[in-house]
Amino acid sequence: MNNKIMFLFGSGLSYATGMPNVNDITISILNDSWEKTNKNMYIPSTINKVLNIQNFLRFIDKEIKKSFSNTKSKSPSPTVTYEDLYSILQQIDESSGGIDNCAASAFLYNIYRKSEYILHTQNNEQPDSYDFINILYESKDFISWAVASLLRKIETDKIKGFNLFDEILSSSEINYVDIFSLNHDLLIEKYLEDELAMNFKPLVDGIDIFDDKYIDETKKFRLYKLHGSINWFTVSNPKLKIYNTIKFGDNMEFFGSQLDGTGYNWNELAPQILSGSLVKEHIYSVGIYFYMFNKFHNSLDKKNILIASGYGWNDAGINRRVLHWLQYYPNSKLILLHNTNESLIPSFIKIHITSNDFMKHKFIHINKWFKDCHLDDILAYTE
Repeated sequence: MNNKIMFLFGSGLSYATGMPNVNDITISILNDSWEKTNKNMYIPSTINKVLNIQNFLRFIDKEIKKSFSNTKSKSPSPTVTYEDLYSILQQIDESSGGIDNCAASAFLYNIYRKSEYILHTQNNEQPDSYDFINILYESKDFISWAVASLLRKIETDKIKGFNLFDEILSSSEINYVDIFSLNHDLLIEKYLEDELAMNFKPLVDGIDIFDDKYIDETKKFRLYKLHGSINWFTVSNPKLKIYNTIKFGDNMEFFGSQLDGTGYNWNELAPQILSGSLVKEHIYSVGIYFYMFNKFHNSLDKKNILIASGYGWNDAGINRRVLHWLQYYPNSKLILLHNTNESLIPSFIKIHITSNDFMKHKFIHINKWFKDCHLDDILAYTE
């Protein structure tokens, strides 16, 4: 039998293991003590050495809430997360490169104009562009490193909720599994270890380099991380005049070294993870993210069943692709694993699809979390 499964996972998959959620990470970024090492890594510290960055991020947090309260919306002020903060930083960065968001330009300019007291320039003069851009880039790097640090703490033997993977692995009824994950953490890699294939080939001891044509076809599980990973970094090859992505295990001693003789140099010294609410889709046409998103597109194009779990449906790029697939592929079905008494049809789909008959045909709700599922629960939905 040549059955196949396609999963889409969000951060809810990691909750059973005790991974910090978005709010936990945001609180730590804004309030805990951190320092920058001589390798340009940001790590937890007993003495806070990033107060300037945190003040800048708190200022943006306050401006977001103030802007929301000034609108006529009857909804309560939103809980601002590190994803929202990163989104503002990314949009300011893009606007400095000539990509302006007209709808937000006034707000973004207000951030720049009011940031003078945060930057502590000499004699209280207006900060020049370098000062502002410098703290902008430092803040983006700090968020990425803080996320990486907070998601790196789990030991392999403490991973919970992945028993279904064991059942799939031992089953002769399933040939292979495509896993599309929106998570930055390493839980799936750690749990499946040698049973998992990714598009990275060995470069040097302990470090692999991305190659879209390299995949171990003998492995049952294939993992594609649509939002990057805490152990991915950007490198450049001056001779070949290209950029690429490398990954290594959980040993941070490799960072900043081990590239001698490979022809590659470290480029962006921050983990290659995709952050930022409502701006991720801007990056889906760039680098490794293009390949991952294109792979997701091609897999949907070839399959009729997508099993989703732990995803909050907050990524506009992913949502639009799933919506298109549901609307234009007659046999497409979305299987939702969610422990609730009501069918969890994402609100963005309800807006675009109003036919009850269409809904009944396209959605199947399994009233279980992924951690509680067994092979029999999903075997009928393999292809």
